[in-house]
Amino acid sequence: MHYAARPHARSEADDWIGRLWDLPLVWLRPLRVPVERLRHSAPEWLRDRAEARTCPVRQRLWELLRDPRRVGTPAVTQVPVYFPRWDTGYVLDFLFPEYGVNLQIDRWRPERPRTVDFSKDPDDPLNLQRDEDLREALGIETIHYWDVAVDEILERFPDEIRKELGIGRPQWLRKFG
Repeated sequence: MHYAARPHARSEADDWIGRLWDLPLVWLRPLRVPVERLRHSAPEWLRDRAEARTCPVRQRLWELLRDPRRVGTPAVTQVPVYFPRWDTGYVLDFLFPEYGVNLQIDRWRPERPRTVDFSKDPDDPLNLQRDEDLREALGIETIHYWDVAVDEILERFPDEIRKELGIGRPQWLRKFG
């Protein structure tokens, strides 16, 4: 259907197009590995890091995301993912297993160091290898939001996630490919 046939179609489309579900080469699929297997296969040091990684914004967001009716799909939080081949692991802030999507809430630091030692902090938002590892090994797509941005729109944030996942998009707006 053409935009001119629908009075508010252009603004409605602008709100949905360019989101994760719409990106080329991105196929949102159920997680290949059960979440419990990821948790149990992680070494103790990584499970401890997952339990310690919390901040007020993540806690408030979890209160909204833990109810699957808010987003339209279940979410799990603080999932440790270990890659024994590289002896490295990551903590996924919010995982949507039905879509194979990881939502990372990154801490905003206006003055970031010029160099980051990813062996000390593999979950740093500048570690692009992290997203690639998750995609290649497990088919997990990652989306990032800064904590300050999430905090500004916290009550509306579940709607943002719905749009990223394509949940509730208009029927006339579908991905071609």
